[in-house]
Formats: sequence, structure tokens, C-alpha cells
Amino acid sequence: CKNLHHLTNGASALKIFVPLCGKSVDLKYLMELGHKVVGVEAVQMGVEEFFADNNIPFSKQPVAGLEGKGVLYQSNDGMC
Repeated sequence: CKNLHHLTNGASALKIFVPLCGKSVDLKYLMELGHKVVGVEAVQMGVEEFFADNNIPFSKQPVAGLEGKGVLYQSNDGMC
């Protein structure tokens, strides 16, 4: 990625926040570089498709305080 150095400043193993991520290929790319990725998305289908399309095992659980309105998706390896 041409401008990745602007985001990381050469650092590795960063925690990177990606708002409105959908099923962006950037998430997997950043994970493959060793960064922990935190994405936020309002459409559950996009999140589930991201994990399925990339063969990433995941778990999901309700978000405390947002019962029925929020779900936390997390890869089993904790990278995303």
C-alpha cells in the first residue's frame, strides 16, 4: 500500500480502528501485516460476509447495554 507508512509510521502490531468497515479487504490486509484491527459496522450481513469470504473463524456475542441492538464479532485468534 502506497500510503501505509502515513498510518503506521513504520510501527508494527498496532491496533487500527476502521469505522464503517463493511467487508472491506483492508481489514484482512492489515491483519496479515500483523496489526490488530477493530472495525465498526451497522449492517451485520456485511460483517458475517467478511468473515465467511475470508475463511476466518469467529464468535459473536451481545454487547452489554445494547441488548438486541449490538453484537460483538471477533475472530477466534483475536486479530479482528
